[in-house]
Amino acid sequence: PFGRQKLSALLAASIEEDLRALKNMTIERKGQFKRDELLPRYREQVKRLLDAGHPDPAVGRYLVWCFDAGQVEEGLELAKWCLEHGQGLPDGFSSTLHFFVASQVLAWAEAQQKAAHSCEPYLGDTLEAMERDNWDVPDKIKAGFHKLKAQAAESGGELAEAVTAYEKAFALGAKVETKLNAARKKLEKATEPGQ
Repeated sequence: PFGRQKLSALLAASIEEDLRALKNMTIERKGQFKRDELLPRYREQVKRLLDAGHPDPAVGRYLVWCFDAGQVEEGLELAKWCLEHGQGLPDGFSSTLHFFVASQVLAWAEAQQKAAHSCEPYLGDTLEAMERDNWDVPDKIKAGFHKLKAQAAESGGELAEAVTAYEKAFALGAKVETKLNAARKKLEKATEPGQ
């Protein structure tokens, strides 16, 4: 049988080769190459490792590539497995898995919101996991999640939800005092009798 160690060794050698190829590419080209070439090339082997339930450096590398390629849904699914199975990030990454996932989702969500696209369900799901499982991430990142939730709620006319989220973001150090006060005023006006 094709053993896990053999698969692991083959993957490590193949990934090493691909990392060398990536070094000579522009950032834009790297993301495209990861999405169009690397993820499809490694998806099946990574799935075999996941099914076997064993952490492996290839899984951590594949996770990084998912986020680099903008494949947030696949990245979050894999991150869940990694967190449950003690899979860390590849060598050369000094951050924790929690920090990496939270900062990647936040950066993706900020770009989505800037482009007037929805960040859900990924923003909300990640924030929920962060709070439920008490992820060890800096307040600045948590504040960023709450700020985006507040902005989305406000633009959707959910003023009470927006105020709550702005308050959480503000408590964590986000510079949202002006937006918070404006949202409170809008909410007061909307809930005045006769409105």
